[in-house]
Amino acid sequence: MKRKIFFILSFFACSILHAQESVSKKDTVKKDTVKHIHKPVPSTGYIAFTIGNAIPTGKFLQEGNALTGSNMGINIGIPIANTGHGIALQFNYGMNPVSAHQSPSDIDSHLNFDGVNYALTNIPGNYYYKSLMVGLYVTKPLAITQNKLSIDYKIMAGFIFATIPQFIVTGADTAHTSATITDYTGWGSGFAFGLELGVRYRIIPRLSVMLVADYFTANAAYQFVTTGQSTDSSGNTTDLPEQVGPAHQNFTVINLNLGVGWTF
Repeated sequence: MKRKIFFILSFFACSILHAQESVSKKDTVKKDTVKHIHKPVPSTGYIAFTIGNAIPTGKFLQEGNALTGSNMGINIGIPIANTGHGIALQFNYGMNPVSAHQSPSDIDSHLNFDGVNYALTNIPGNYYYKSLMVGLYVTKPLAITQNKLSIDYKIMAGFIFATIPQFIVTGADTAHTSATITDYTGWGSGFAFGLELGVRYRIIPRLSVMLVADYFTANAAYQFVTTGQSTDSSGNTTDLPEQVGPAHQNFTVINLNLGVGWTF
């Protein structure tokens, strides 16, 4: 009797051990299958610093008489749910000199004192502008490069905050009366829009170098204050009436930048 009981217990123990071993093997197969199916997604989020040339175009070039300047920016891409697209943030700081030969056409329209033809006599300063924009980006890592090379596309909108330089002009009318007029301008703000195409190459797992081209356009509204003096042929000086009023300045540039980025 004891032998029968011992034999039955031994049979059940062996059956349990065999069942546990089978379950363990199945779990291992499942885990390996899951690991095989869920391949790691390439990192598409990044933060980058860029610097380069700001090339004026459109009204900024033709009417604002802007010359090629420089810009620097901070760019952030925040992926949505570990995908290849997400939220784009950008802060840009730009500077463009003004041609020393002509005042912007919008400044000329303010200098409407009767009978005086004007010519720019000072060397103006620079246009300075800052922009803060938010939008969407799409990143496409290229598998043929083992995801080291990525192409970025962005569309963004936001605001510009700009400083307009000071202009001093002189002129003379038909009675040989000369006038010296100073146009004091301050800072303006307005809506900004941008499109960007960039290429990133990962030189180490997290560090990338970048080549970026973007189109930026904005229209800044500001207030101008114009003062001046006129001198007649007898040497008598008269203060000209002060003029104050609204104005606007277009900012349209193509930025060509190099940069470095950190992928996350």
